[in-house]
Amino acid sequence: MSVRYTTHINSTITEESPMSNENNQQKLNLFVVNDLYTATGIIEGFVEVPDGVDEEHAHIQAWQHLIDTGACWTLQGFYGRNAKALIEQGICTLPHGWTQNS
Repeated sequence: MSVRYTTHINSTITEESPMSNENNQQKLNLFVVNDLYTATGIIEGFVEVPDGVDEEHAHIQAWQHLIDTGACWTLQGFYGRNAKALIEQGICTLPHGWTQNS
């Protein structure tokens, strides 16, 4: 097994393990949810996930969009409860600068 070394700007050297094929494919998955209609549509099932996009990845992206925009807190309670659970499980994250008590 070969190991790559990367020099960062601060001149520290870190060891990187070779990426698996699966990781490479995930990095190339450029699917992004960027509007409320698509996000809720994927979650509710009335918008199809594009071919070649992992279903789970699309749902996580949809939930993360609703969390990032704050829409999940203004929609039906289902959205807020599920968003809270996804954040608590570490599947999704709060937007930068937010805390659990915001």
